[in-house]
Amino acid sequence: MRASRAVLTMAVLLGSSALAVGVATGPALADSHPLLDIASFGDIAVDAVHKRVFVSDPTTGKIVVTDYKGAEVAELSGLPGVGGLALSADSSRLYAAVSQAHAIVAIVTGTATEAERYPVGDTVYPQDVTPAGGKLWFGYSDGSSGGNYGSVDPADATVHLRTGLDINRWYGAPYLYSSTAVPGKLMVLHNDGSSSGELALVDVSSGAEAEVAQDDRLGSFNEDAAFTADGSHLVHVANGAEWLVQLSDMTTTMTYPSVYRANGVDVASDGRIAITGNNSDSDADIYVYAAGAASPAQTIALPRVDGEWNNEEVVDRSVAWQPGGPRLFAVGQNDDGGYRLWTLNEPSPSIATMTVNVPATATRAKPLAISGTLTADPQLPAGTEVVVTKTDLEVSYAPVCVTTTDAAGAFGCTDTPAVGGTVSYRAAFAGNDDYTAAADLTATTIPRATPVLTLSSNGAVYAYGTTATFTAALGATYKNRTVEIWADPYGSDQVNRLLKKATVNSAGKLAASFKLTRNATLTAKFPGDARYAPRSVTSTVYTKVPVGIALSKHYKTGKIGSTKYYYVHKKTHPNFTTTIPYYANRKQKVIVQYYAKGKWRAWSSGFIPVETNGKSYSLLDGSHPVDVRFRVRSAYLKGTSGDNVNYTSYGTWKNFIFKK
Repeated sequence: MRASRAVLTMAVLLGSSALAVGVATGPALADSHPLLDIASFGDIAVDAVHKRVFVSDPTTGKIVVTDYKGAEVAELSGLPGVGGLALSADSSRLYAAVSQAHAIVAIVTGTATEAERYPVGDTVYPQDVTPAGGKLWFGYSDGSSGGNYGSVDPADATVHLRTGLDINRWYGAPYLYSSTAVPGKLMVLHNDGSSSGELALVDVSSGAEAEVAQDDRLGSFNEDAAFTADGSHLVHVANGAEWLVQLSDMTTTMTYPSVYRANGVDVASDGRIAITGNNSDSDADIYVYAAGAASPAQTIALPRVDGEWNNEEVVDRSVAWQPGGPRLFAVGQNDDGGYRLWTLNEPSPSIATMTVNVPATATRAKPLAISGTLTADPQLPAGTEVVVTKTDLEVSYAPVCVTTTDAAGAFGCTDTPAVGGTVSYRAAFAGNDDYTAAADLTATTIPRATPVLTLSSNGAVYAYGTTATFTAALGATYKNRTVEIWADPYGSDQVNRLLKKATVNSAGKLAASFKLTRNATLTAKFPGDARYAPRSVTSTVYTKVPVGIALSKHYKTGKIGSTKYYYVHKKTHPNFTTTIPYYANRKQKVIVQYYAKGKWRAWSSGFIPVETNGKSYSLLDGSHPVDVRFRVRSAYLKGTSGDNVNYTSYGTWKNFIFKK
C-alpha cells in the first residue's frame, strides 16, 4: 500500500539536510507538533505536490489533513471505519478504504473533497488499498475470520474479488503494496493476525491477478513492507525480524538486526529505508539505512513532550517519507492515548530575498512600472507568486497585482496612481516549507497641485485690545476643504494657538476672530489632500501699546491759550510717572521738549525701566528756566524699548512751565 507514496518522479534532495553523516541521536524537529484530532490511527499518506499529510481515523470515521508541521488544515468526515490510504501517481487523488461503508473512496487532494465512491459489496470490508495496473486493489475481510483481496475499476466501478490463488488461508484482510518502479505488480502480505507469514508477488497488468512468486517462510506476525526505490526488492518487517527480499526469486539478501520490535517501514525516493520500532524504552524509535546498507546511518528518538511521562511510541505502520524530499513523518502515541504527527529531518528553509523598484518620481493618473526580483539559493521555481500592494494618502496595503516570477526570479506589473504625494509599493512572497518569506518596500513621489490660499489683514495695525477678524480663502481642491487658522502672538511667553478649524463655506472662506494685545503672526493652513499639496500662508499684524505719563510736584494747573499747563516752582524738580503694559526688560522712553523761536525743540530724553506694575518713574533735574514752556510725553519704540512684541506707540503730551 504505502510503497505508492514514494514513487513520484521528483528531484532527490541529498546532503546533510537530508541525511545525517554517521549516527545521529536526534532529529531536526519542526517548530511545533500539535496533537492530532483523532481517536485512532489507520494510515498515513504524504502528498508532496500540495504539501499535505493525510491521516485516517477508523474510530471516528474521518481523515485529518495537515500541513507539513502537523497543523490541521482540513477534515473529511462520513468515512466509517476508514483505514488504508494511497495516492495516485500524480497526487491528484487520495484513495481510502472505508470498511464500514463497504467502499473505496476517491478524494481530490487539492481541495480535500470526496470525488467518487466505489461500492465493493455489502459483505466486503475493505481495509487497505493501492493503485496498480489501472485498477484500485484492496485487501478486505469478510466480516468473520476470513479475508482476501480484490479490485475495482474506476472507469466503470466493476468489482472483482480474488479466488483460486495457491496461497495458504488468509486470516483477515491482507496488506497490499505497489510501485511505479514495477508497474503492474502487486505485493500481497498476510497481515499480523496470525503466525503465518505468507508473501506473494502478483502480476495484475492484465487487469486480473496472476501469481509470480510466493514465500511463506519469511516469518510470522507481519507488520509492514515497502518496495525499494528501484522495485527490485521488498523490505519486509515482522515482529522480531526485518529482511530485504529479492523479488526475482524471493530470496533474502540482507537482514536488519538493529531494530527492536519493528512495526513499520517506508522507502524514500533516493533509496533510503526508514524502519520504526515500537519501544518507548529504546534510545531510538526510527532507524534510517542508506540503500544497500545493513547498519543505520541515522537513528531518531522521538523527544519527550512537556507534561508527558514517557517518550511517545511510534504507531504501527505510521512512517512515511516525503516523496522526493528529505522529510520523514511518523505518528507517535502518548501515555494518554493521544496521537501526534512528527515531522523529522525538517530542512532549514532557504532564505529568499526580495527587491522591488519603481521610478523615483511619477505622474498622477499615468501608468507606472513596478519591477522586482525574488532570489534564493536554490532559485525558486518560475511561476512563484508575488503579491504587490500600495499605500498612499487614501489607502493602506491596497492590492495592486498578483504576479509570478520567471526562471530568474524577475517579476513586474503596472499601476496607475490616482493620487499624489508619497506612494509606497510593497512586493511580498509568503514563503513556504522550503523558503523563507520575503518582502521589500519602495516609494515614489507624485507631485501634487498647489492650491490657492490667502489670509486677510497682512501688515494691518490695530489698537491695543482690538478683536480683529481674519478671513482665509481657499481655492479649488480635490476632497479636503478644511482650513485651520492659527494665532501666534509675539513673545516667548505666548504659544501658538488654534483659533478655528472648519470646512470653508461655499465661497471657499473661513473667518476667525482674535483679541490683539501684541503683534501676532496669523497662519492659515490647508493640510492637503490626495491631489493638492499642503499649504500655509501668514499675515503679520501689529498692535499699538497704550502709553501714558502723569506729572507731579506742580503747585497748580492753568491754561495758556487753550492748552492746559502744569505750574512748577523754579526750584522744584517735576516727577514723571509713565504707564504701559509690563513686559520683561521693557523700558519707557521719556521725551522732554521746550518751545523757542516759534518751534518745539529737544530738551532731554531717556529710557526708564518699566517695573512689574507697568510703571516707570523719573524727574527733571537741573536748573529750570522761568517762563519757558515745556512739554513731556512717553513712548514705546519697537526694538529699542527692550522688546518687539508691540508696535511703536507714542503717548500724549503733558505741558508744564516753571515760575518763581
